[in-house]
Amino acid sequence: MIFIDYGFDAAQYYHPQRDEGTLIAHYRHHTVHDPFFHIGLTDLTAHVNFTDIARAGTDGGLDLIGYPAPISFPIQPRALPTCWHKPPHQVRQTTSV
Repeated sequence: MIFIDYGFDAAQYYHPQRDEGTLIAHYRHHTVHDPFFHIGLTDLTAHVNFTDIARAGTDGGLDLIGYPAPISFPIQPRALPTCWHKPPHQVRQTTSV
């Protein structure tokens, strides 16, 4: 599995700087800190804890390949698993976070 999202490892996710969480809103290309600003017209987003996602995968029997830097993903297409080209019965279970 490949997970692509905004997020942090646990140390960054629970950093004291984020004591109010990671929920943030965007309205007309501007960051808004009130999620109730223009309800229905404002996009909401929150970061994920990649450490917990990785732990859930490895606890479920998947292998963790690594945490590529977001900038490297579009530049290095070889980082994508070759399993995308194999029939499902030949694919080894892996996860990249």
